[in-house]
Amino acid sequence: MNLGRCARVSVLSLLLAASGGAYPESAVGASPPAPTAAIDPKASAELTRMADYLRTLQSFVLHAETTKDEMVNHNFKIERSAKMHVTVKRPDRLRADADGDEGARSFFYDGKSFTLYTKSDNYYATTEAPPTILDALEMLLQRYGVELPLLDVVYAAVGGNLGEAILEAGDIGPSRVAGVDCEHLAFRGNKVDWQLWIEKGDKPVPRKMVVTTRAEAAAPQFIAVLTWDVAPTIDDASFAFTPPEGAMRIPFRPLRDQASESRRAQRANK
Repeated sequence: MNLGRCARVSVLSLLLAASGGAYPESAVGASPPAPTAAIDPKASAELTRMADYLRTLQSFVLHAETTKDEMVNHNFKIERSAKMHVTVKRPDRLRADADGDEGARSFFYDGKSFTLYTKSDNYYATTEAPPTILDALEMLLQRYGVELPLLDVVYAAVGGNLGEAILEAGDIGPSRVAGVDCEHLAFRGNKVDWQLWIEKGDKPVPRKMVVTTRAEAAAPQFIAVLTWDVAPTIDDASFAFTPPEGAMRIPFRPLRDQASESRRAQRANK
């Protein structure tokens, strides 16, 4: 799992049937040099520095302002916006909330179970989960195809490897995001291009991420501008889900069941 793979479904989806994602532009000003057809050691070192720092954080709160392209009516692009709020307490607590053009959704993990809740429908689904965030994320993705907001940032913070599928990498140079000095990096995977703006100094957190899905003709994009609290005060009660009044519980559907239903629908339409 890595940033490159996020185009398969959506980096930011909290829906049971994960919705499509997309990703954003180079820094303002003169056109930056394109990454060479190789792994630039400076870019690789910056990515490692970021990942190593994130793994030192026993807890953090991450806020994001996001936009993504949604493709409708034969590749007509419309833009969707959302605000994300992710709280992590290692090794076994995680909560993510998303609120935007596609409604409000929440995701809870308490070390024993995952719950997805969609506020607009008042539906929720719960499943047993492994006892660590990393194992739980991988189970949820592989078994159900569900991804939570800013999955790859959380994945790096809990020990996952972001560099597995990088084909090309370049250090574009200094840049600023919301007044913060950053190093701008660019990467290429098999199907997507992605960029990171990593804060300079002793707290190398990602301040912006941009992913362009090259595998789709219209090259949809996803943009997230990030702010961090790396020393938060966290109440464990925030990771527990209590169904609101009238909420309906629905089952998680494994990917194999979703695939079987899709094949049945295709046969029925022939």
